[in-house]
Amino acid sequence: MKTSHKQIILQLTIALSLVLLIIVARLTPHPANFTPVAAVAIFSGVFFRNRWAALIPFAGMIVSDLFLPGYAITHRLIIYTAFALAFGIGFIIRKHYNLATTVGAALTSSVLFFLITNCVFLYGSGAGPVMYPHTIQGQILSYTYALPFFKWTLLGDLAYSVAIFAVYRTLTSASLRLQLIKLTRRAAYARIKQN
Repeated sequence: MKTSHKQIILQLTIALSLVLLIIVARLTPHPANFTPVAAVAIFSGVFFRNRWAALIPFAGMIVSDLFLPGYAITHRLIIYTAFALAFGIGFIIRKHYNLATTVGAALTSSVLFFLITNCVFLYGSGAGPVMYPHTIQGQILSYTYALPFFKWTLLGDLAYSVAIFAVYRTLTSASLRLQLIKLTRRAAYARIKQN
């Protein structure tokens, strides 16, 4: 099925809006990890059919990273991998998305982000999230001290996911209603013209 010019413009507008949302949210004051990145990744996996859809959350991350204090490339790759998995979760639920699957996707994404980004064994020696030793005890410490951040990750992923999906549903429903009104008016006008 060929994508129309209007659909392409609409998809680009949505994609750019989501990138801008990530940039603004990450560059303005917010609780640590309370960002829309995972929500945008999930949404992109659900709604965009193009190959470039997976790049949407990363575009926002890359641009906002330019203005944020630097952190090691290894750390960035681990974080980006966690968000790539969020996109994959969105792709998995694309045929069955609703409020329950959206909430489930956000929760799953939050847990994966927590487990991956705080896994001391993924980082080079001495370069863990807070330089915990690469031992089971160090891992337990890393996860324990990361729990306050996990709370904000969870709240951010849930709030932004529900909000983004709700706004999209509202806008598309309003658009469908307008199209239906236009079709009804055209049909009425055609009937009047025939009489």
